[in-house]
Amino acid sequence: MIADTHLDEASPAVCRLDNRRFAQFGEAVFRRAETDGAPMMVVSMGDLQAAMPLRALQHEYGIEDDSPDGRMLGLIGEALDYVAGLRIGDTLPPEVLTGEASWAPDPV
Repeated sequence: MIADTHLDEASPAVCRLDNRRFAQFGEAVFRRAETDGAPMMVVSMGDLQAAMPLRALQHEYGIEDDSPDGRMLGLIGEALDYVAGLRIGDTLPPEVLTGEASWAPDPV
């Protein structure tokens, strides 16, 4: 599982990965796998879609957990507990950034 991350002053509020290899895939969507709930990066390849676990990409590209991209991959994984999907450039949900809910309960 991707390392647990907590927001600190160095954590960005926007989904961003600096490793140039991520840009090679084109527009990616981050979401959870339907089978086991693992955080995945999904890219279109013509009429097909390829889904790659974030942990496998992190390992393949040699991204350390405590590097900026490693921390972002952890934040993406946490964010997927609150949103169905994320794209590069999307704002991370407040639950991950501040711990505050992004919704308010209905009045009683």
